[in-house]
Amino acid sequence: MGWDISYHPLAEEEIQSIYVDGLRDGNHGLRLQRRFGLDRRQLDRLEECLQSARAIDGSASFQEGHAFHLAIISGCLRRYHYIRGGAFSFMADDGPMRRYISDWSSLLPARLHASGIHGRLTGNRCGGVYLSVTSLRALRQDYYRDAHVRGCMDEVFSQGRLAVFWQALDDAVGQGLGLIEASEVVQPNPFNLTASRSLAVLENCERAGQLLYAQAAARQLGAALEANRDKLPLLDPQVPAPLRDK
Repeated sequence: MGWDISYHPLAEEEIQSIYVDGLRDGNHGLRLQRRFGLDRRQLDRLEECLQSARAIDGSASFQEGHAFHLAIISGCLRRYHYIRGGAFSFMADDGPMRRYISDWSSLLPARLHASGIHGRLTGNRCGGVYLSVTSLRALRQDYYRDAHVRGCMDEVFSQGRLAVFWQALDDAVGQGLGLIEASEVVQPNPFNLTASRSLAVLENCERAGQLLYAQAAARQLGAALEANRDKLPLLDPQVPAPLRDK
């Protein structure tokens, strides 16, 4: 199974004002509606996500619980980006790359991560790393002057995915925001993007990453059909006559 990765813009201080404050405030959704100009459908989805976040119990891991819901709720409020298979978490064990990753424990009350923090993606349907706006600016600059950073980024975000990541980064930095990484907030249908699904608001998901995935899937399907052309059944081009009622 592949990784359906998304990147959601959020400032460090908004982790409190958008998420933590909403865990105990039943009217928080209405406040966010006014703040972000949400329509009724978007508000309904946001309220569902906040209610789900309030129901998280102590048995859930931080990554699968609060980190995941943070990304989803952010995706109800702002544009976000999808990148098939492009996870910054894949570089979390690399020393020079780890310096761009924020410590979740410094961003949230201790009660929300009592079960421990991995600080990266641990599987599907979970939150991953948080990259602050300061780290995003440094990463953008270091890519052009540090061969190691450039090599890691080119490898993880290969095959056109780096351009989509830069778009996510530039959009976030332009708003003075960081990025939350998550897995399976979005589940695209590469052969019918209108049938894609999102746990957030699908219309907020930028199309570039989805289109890149659709193009790659189409190429793979074409290559598979070509490689197995001699095994395909021969179809009779003549249309059979319809059956008659007895």
